[in-house]
Amino acid sequence: MEQRSASGLADIRSITTDGRRGVLVNGRPFVPTFAWWVDQKHLDALAASGVNTSLSPRADVTYAETARRLGIYVGANPRKDLANHDRVAMWMQEDEPDIRIEGGPRLEMTPEGDPRKVTTDIAAETLIDRAMPSLRERERICRAMGDGKPIFLNFSYLLMDRYWGPTSVSRPLYAAMSQTGDILSWDIYPIAAGGRVDWLPLIWLGTDVLRQAAPDKPVFVFLECVRISKHRKARDPNETEMRNEVWQAVAAGASGIGWFTFGPEGEQDFATRSFQVPPQNQAAMRRINDELTGHAALVHAPELCRGVRMGTDGTPEVCVSLRRDKKHVYFIAVNPRLDRQAIDWGGGLTLMPSADQAAIDKALGKLKSSVFEPLDGLEVRIVRV
Repeated sequence: MEQRSASGLADIRSITTDGRRGVLVNGRPFVPTFAWWVDQKHLDALAASGVNTSLSPRADVTYAETARRLGIYVGANPRKDLANHDRVAMWMQEDEPDIRIEGGPRLEMTPEGDPRKVTTDIAAETLIDRAMPSLRERERICRAMGDGKPIFLNFSYLLMDRYWGPTSVSRPLYAAMSQTGDILSWDIYPIAAGGRVDWLPLIWLGTDVLRQAAPDKPVFVFLECVRISKHRKARDPNETEMRNEVWQAVAAGASGIGWFTFGPEGEQDFATRSFQVPPQNQAAMRRINDELTGHAALVHAPELCRGVRMGTDGTPEVCVSLRRDKKHVYFIAVNPRLDRQAIDWGGGLTLMPSADQAAIDKALGKLKSSVFEPLDGLEVRIVRV
C-alpha cells in the first residue's frame, strides 16, 4: 500500500475519490492526515508529527517544494503556478461557507464561552440561493486548473442539528453546498475550545450528519491537538481523548482526519501561532497518525453496517462499525464517554444502514465473543480477522 516510503509519500500521478470509501493516490488507498494553514517554517515539525497533508491558503511553489523535501502533500487555493504540481493533492473551496451566508447562522458564544444554539427565520431556499453563487464560482476556478484534482470543502460545527435547527433548513442547505466539493469536512474542538469532555460524542453525530448530506463523497473531521481558546476551562486534549476522537470519526464513516494546530489568539505573529502543539501532543499525533494510516485497508473497506446506542442526552454511548473486504472482516468499537459501556449487538444498538443481514451474520460469526465485552471509558477497540 503506497502510503510512505523512506523519503516520504510518492509524487502524485493521479488523485481521485472513491465514493464514500475515501481517496486514492496513484490508484492506491490513501488516508489523509491533514493540518490547517500551518506556516512553512513549521512544516518539518508537522511532518515529524505524522501529518501527511498540509492545507494552506498561503501555499505557493516554494511551500510545495518544501513539502516535497519533507515527503508530504499540500492542499492549496487554486493557482496556475501550482496546476499539475505533483505535491498538490487538492484544491480548496471557501472555508466554513456556512457561517458567511447573508442573514444566515453565525457562530455565537455565551458569556461562559460555550456555543449558543443558533436558529434562522430565513427559508432554506433563500439561504441556498445566497450561498451557492460564490461556491459555484470557486468550484469553476478549481476545475479550470485542468488537472482533475479534487476540491476540499470544510464546514463549521453548525452543520449539527444539535446547535442549529430546524433540519428542514440545515439539511437542504448542506446538501446543496456539498455539491461544490469532492472531499467534505467539518471541524469541532470540544476540549481545546471549552474543556467539554462530555462533547466528545458529538464527533460521531456531526460526521453522521455530513455523510447524510453527501452519501457518495468521502467525509473528514478536523479535530484538536492543542488548546485553541482563552476560555478558562479550555485545555490541551490528552492522547486518549485525541485517539478516541479519531476512531469515533472513522466509526461514523470518516476516511481521513485533520488537526487544528493553532494556539489561542495572543501576541504571537501568524507564523508562530499556526503551530503551537506541545511536544507530548506532537508525539501523540505521530502515534495516532501512524496507527490510522497503518489501517488504510480498514478505513477503505466497504461498510456492512454501523451501529450506535444513544444515551438519554441524545448523544452516543457506543459507536461500532462492521466492514469487510476480500481478505478481512474489520470491527471498530468506540466508547466516547468516561463511564463503562456495554456492547449489545443483539438489541441495544441501532444498526444503519439496513444492510444484507446474511452478510452481517457471516461477518459477525468470524469475530470472537470477547470483542463484545464492555468498553471502559474512552476505550477504542479495533479488530481484524
